Amino acid sequence: MNNRKEKTNHWSEYWQNGQLTSLPQDFTENYKGDIAKIWHAAFNGLTSNSKVLDICTGNLAIALLASQFSESKNLSFEISALDAAEIKKNRIINSNPHLSQHIQNITLLAGRKLENVCLPANHFDLITSQYGVEYTHWQKAARSIKSLLKTNGKFGMICHAHSSKIMATMKQEEQDYVFLFDTGFFNVILQFEKDEINYQQFMKQLLYIHDVIANQNSKQASKLLSTIYTIVGNILKSEHELLIQHKKQLLQLHWQYQSAFKRMQDVLNVGKAMQKEPMWYQVFLDVGLKLERKQAVITQSKTHLGDYYQFINNPKA
Repeated sequence: MNNRKEKTNHWSEYWQNGQLTSLPQDFTENYKGDIAKIWHAAFNGLTSNSKVLDICTGNLAIALLASQFSESKNLSFEISALDAAEIKKNRIINSNPHLSQHIQNITLLAGRKLENVCLPANHFDLITSQYGVEYTHWQKAARSIKSLLKTNGKFGMICHAHSSKIMATMKQEEQDYVFLFDTGFFNVILQFEKDEINYQQFMKQLLYIHDVIANQNSKQASKLLSTIYTIVGNILKSEHELLIQHKKQLLQLHWQYQSAFKRMQDVLNVGKAMQKEPMWYQVFLDVGLKLERKQAVITQSKTHLGDYYQFINNPKA
């Protein structure tokens, strides 16, 4: 039995910032193009008033694609979106006001785990997941999906692949975080916020950290290190009184990066689990779904973003 870590507060905090996708920033344009084409193909198989459920939905990225597709084809999909994280519609609307009507059309089921969710059986024509279901308990998730699908209903998922560009980016970022922890950057912010060191000691340590990051980044350019280098540089330019007034913001910065580190670890742990069990998706076949399609998600620039699987609930097959 494979136990995946549940999404915890570090994912709830991430979605509260209004992000539409869990993809690293470098890959979000692909979501709008290459990935969207895969989902449009899945929606093409639906008819008027079809019921769609997006699981592990995050901030409704795929549910919104379904809503926009439905409107463009005048199909009136009934769209629901499920996630274990505490997600608020108003936060998504505030960050994406141009999508307000589509967001309102989606039934959001936040704070509810796929593995034990209580929804009508044999209800959905299509269930979708993008970089989500692989974080759940695989067997329990498969049983839930099987139960929720209508006969001949379909389940499509885009999942991480251990060999993808996203995983390679996360592995590099992990090394960068280890380096930042070693510099003492995160610890010195905590010490200053707790008054364990004074302003002069804080600035002296930051000046040292600034130089160390500059030296490391000159050897191997890194977006994360470049960002922290800029942040530290701005802090070093701050006057004493202003910095004291903004201690809470420094602490918030600290926790934001700590949460980002935990999300990165989740992604890497999933990649390791899938590498260890390359046939992990067999759990969906074991509950009676039939695999219709499996393909690598490759962009026009030849970037591997993951793999797409499409199953059908056809008990007679």
